[in-house]
Amino acid sequence: CRRACGLSLVHFSGLLEITQESHAFRRVECQLINEKYTSVTYWLMPTLQLNLLEEVPGYVMDQKITGPHTSVSELQIPTMAGRDNQAYNFFKKNGIEYLEASGSLFVREEAVGPIDSGKKSSVTIPASGHAKWFTVPEKAAGKTMKVKMPAKGSFAVYDEKGTCVNFSVISGDHQVVLPEKGTLVFAGKAGSKMKVSVK
Repeated sequence: CRRACGLSLVHFSGLLEITQESHAFRRVECQLINEKYTSVTYWLMPTLQLNLLEEVPGYVMDQKITGPHTSVSELQIPTMAGRDNQAYNFFKKNGIEYLEASGSLFVREEAVGPIDSGKKSSVTIPASGHAKWFTVPEKAAGKTMKVKMPAKGSFAVYDEKGTCVNFSVISGDHQVVLPEKGTLVFAGKAGSKMKVSVK
């Protein structure tokens, strides 16, 4: 949900904060967290963007809000063309807001914190097996990050526009210059530990 996932739909009006003067839409983004660490999705499109338009109340994208935590598309597209036309389910767990759609699980962008910009740190995949996302803080931008990977783990780095600049599974490269205002994700088996250095 790189900008709206996981949030109870009943709170969308507060999330948007659209005024009569703005006449604009808010883009909510959420990050994918339940794909396998080798999935090419981390290279292609690991975020879900939801466009919320003031002029279309009661809807998020093409989805009609059906309850405080659910929405469903009213579009009927036959055969394979409609395979991804699935309902959204928003929920909160341990204080974190999530979005489930088509079997994929996303975490709201606002739940993502900065990577440790110290010379040495580590990232451990939680027992849930969910990937861990981070932002690139200003003091880390332009520095080189090196990652010592476990046998079953990966990481990817994205620039400000969301373009993947390095996915370790594809590039085989375990070091990358951190882009300004970028994001990064670590994925792997539950308990996997990545040792990180930023210099």
